[in-house]
Amino acid sequence: AITMPAMGKVGEVVELAADGRVTKKITKEGDGDCPPLGCEVKVHYTGRLVDGTTFDSSIPRKQPIAFTLGQGQVIAGWDRGVQTMRKGERAELRIEPEYAYGNRAVGPIPANSTLIFEVELMDWSEGNVYRSLVMRILFVCVIILFAAYHFNQRSPQ
Repeated sequence: AITMPAMGKVGEVVELAADGRVTKKITKEGDGDCPPLGCEVKVHYTGRLVDGTTFDSSIPRKQPIAFTLGQGQVIAGWDRGVQTMRKGERAELRIEPEYAYGNRAVGPIPANSTLIFEVELMDWSEGNVYRSLVMRILFVCVIILFAAYHFNQRSPQ
């Protein structure tokens, strides 16, 4: 499994995209390794606009959000930020529109909005990493078998 190195120290702002449009500032250190791409992560978050308006939060629901890291199930800025966090770490992610919703308005989020998320990585598990790998291998095997069968059907006897 591919993991990113943990990035940053408490209070330090770290750029997570080459163009500087995703940054992370750790507010509480975590422990252990960073989650690998393809694993399931669970995070608590509060999302705000630059003017401080809160548009969503998992905290009042007392239910962290779960998603598979690096699969595009969340905005690109989240995939970039969460993969650099350790379990228990809290960080502020500042995500410009190119790594969020771009020129689309989504619910209470206006188009072209820079978003600020307070994110805490609660937990992660590698179960999905291996299941995903096995499914890909099985898919390739089925394609190869299908192609071999199809080729044999077309060959003159």
